[in-house]
Amino acid sequence: MDSSTPQRVGEETFVSWGLRNAGDAPLEERYFVDLYFDDVVVNRWTGITLARGGSAALVDWTNLSANVIPTPGVHVLKLVLDSTNLIDESDETDNTYEMEVVWEAGEPVPAPERPVTRLPDLAVAQLRGVSDVIVASPYAEDVEDWPLSVDLPTYVVSAIENRGLSSIDHPVRVDLYLDDILVAWRQGDGAIAGGFPSRVTWSGLQGIVPIAAGEHTLKVVVDPTNLVQESDETNNVFEKVFTWDTGAVPEKPSTTAGSAPVLPQPLGLANLQPGWIFDSNGPISLFHEGDTEHNPPLIVGQEVLLQVAIKNHSSVGTRIPFSVDVFFDDKLVNTFVFRGGIPQKAILSSLWDGLASQVDITPGEHTVKIVIDSRESVREADEEDNVFERTFTWLEEPPPIPDPVERYSTEQIAAVLSGLRDLVDSSEIAVSPDGADYSERIFDVVDAGYFLMTGDSLRDERVDIHILNHEEYLRWIDEAYENQFASASAREMPGIHVRYERLREYAVGITSRERGRVAVIIDGERPIPTVIDTLAHEIGHLRQDLINPDQHSAALYDPLLLALLEAQAQQFQRAFWLNIEEFTGEKLLEYPEAEVFREWIAQRAFTWFRTAQQDEHALGHLLQWMLVITDPALAYLEEELRENGSLSAQGSMDLYNYLVGLSPSEASALARQTYARASSDDLADLYNRLVTAASERLTPDLHPNDEGIAALRQVGLLTP
Repeated sequence: MDSSTPQRVGEETFVSWGLRNAGDAPLEERYFVDLYFDDVVVNRWTGITLARGGSAALVDWTNLSANVIPTPGVHVLKLVLDSTNLIDESDETDNTYEMEVVWEAGEPVPAPERPVTRLPDLAVAQLRGVSDVIVASPYAEDVEDWPLSVDLPTYVVSAIENRGLSSIDHPVRVDLYLDDILVAWRQGDGAIAGGFPSRVTWSGLQGIVPIAAGEHTLKVVVDPTNLVQESDETNNVFEKVFTWDTGAVPEKPSTTAGSAPVLPQPLGLANLQPGWIFDSNGPISLFHEGDTEHNPPLIVGQEVLLQVAIKNHSSVGTRIPFSVDVFFDDKLVNTFVFRGGIPQKAILSSLWDGLASQVDITPGEHTVKIVIDSRESVREADEEDNVFERTFTWLEEPPPIPDPVERYSTEQIAAVLSGLRDLVDSSEIAVSPDGADYSERIFDVVDAGYFLMTGDSLRDERVDIHILNHEEYLRWIDEAYENQFASASAREMPGIHVRYERLREYAVGITSRERGRVAVIIDGERPIPTVIDTLAHEIGHLRQDLINPDQHSAALYDPLLLALLEAQAQQFQRAFWLNIEEFTGEKLLEYPEAEVFREWIAQRAFTWFRTAQQDEHALGHLLQWMLVITDPALAYLEEELRENGSLSAQGSMDLYNYLVGLSPSEASALARQTYARASSDDLADLYNRLVTAASERLTPDLHPNDEGIAALRQVGLLTP
């Protein structure tokens, strides 16, 4: 390496080097030789044994251009012998040689017709379930730091992820340094944009670099030679200080099953309280004969019907008769008597048409109040929740019929969806507790998509939609399940607790019934595209409950029907994005034909088949494919799927409407016939067809700027 010739950018470079054992003893121990390019190690060789005075050489190594991208100008090549200081030498000062090499400009590279603007963003990341970004332990594959010893092996766990907008198909190098000495590197798989972090591990550190007792810094560096052009180069390094001692370390405690959760005690008595019948006006409803709308206007002089609803919010029923007093502006006007008591968890209602004959109703506001079990006939778990009141307004004459509201014109939808690609490309959190709040913008987008699909607006539906920060979201779950626990029996408690913990840990959105209405609750402290996609899924559940509420009620007791409801919402989710694509002309669901995507498809599908019997979401994904392929009523969709590889926006919506339109018994029978009777050969054929169809959706030579949204891969590739 005494001389060099100028190199040209874009052409192959040949590197040769040699070394000699100038000591008085043969060299038989392990050592490494590192080649640096501008202070970054580009390759490492394991040295060979050398006799006293022996030498070794490498001639015409050609892989420099695979490791770095030289730019025109002067660069420094450096050779470091025994780079990790494993050899005890008589002279440690002659292990380094460096030289300057000039790279001349090569042939001009024509400017791309379409510059890449949607770039990847590699980052050192923290694995789910691992306590930190870098974990070091004397125990392999540990998930938390543990006392270290120089006398025991050290295992290091970290991870990388791609937070950018386009994926990487080639291997990505990840380095581990100890006190700025390169320990080793790993060639990780290509990184899918927005994918889960990929685990990176190292072992056998003491055999690579000597570690003395005391503090040392471990550092992980992603893409150290800058082969990947990224949108953010500042998050490729993470370092952390650890302390090594000598001798033994404390043993890890044996892994045992966690202690049983402390569950609430079930109520020992009935608990009467105001009841909310689904899709009703609440515990007290007032309306005129023939009224069909909710909260209709009340007109002075017309007969009025009064309905009350009572709930037993307990797993203990009662057969003791009880009464409910009705007050109008504090005057007792009627008493309902429920002579048969009320069963556990039941809601009873009763109707009365005599209010107008009992009081002189004048225009304006009046308060109607109910007092449950007014004679205190029933011993209750809680006697403090038996009163409910509501204020109603009477008018002198019927109000004019309002003109129909046109929620969206084509121009209005276009305005709402303008800039959608920039919105879903954003890495910002949708609802930050101390920052930006995009909840209104997100709702507008989803409502516009809902209108395109159904002709309806969510603003006109009897629903409540909440996009909350994470703390508020967890608080909502806590309150909802506190309510469920309050009416549960001892036998039901463990199952409710499992669902509660699962929701808190994994769920991003929930659709439920709250105070007689459908409620959607979303954890908005997630990236914007994830929140939009989750809301679209939950809106699928919401619409099903509005159209066919009996399916919802029956699914509480039928796991297969519950999975079919998930299939509906998953298909609605896809229809939502297909309609958005059709209207805007944007391609949001295209992904490049690359090995990392083929592997992801196969792994995801395998997970569904493996977990289908325990997870209604996984089973829902399989049921969609199985139904389209096997149900004679959907033969035209099977033909579309076979010919085009996927369902169109209209076909997707047809599948959703077909499933939502089934009665509970029809839906349950269809799910059982489709899945429960499938043989292992049927499932194997389904797996192959699903993976093949999904892989064929990948687009060859897709420009990075056109890669679909990371959060929508499942919708774009794996939904029929």
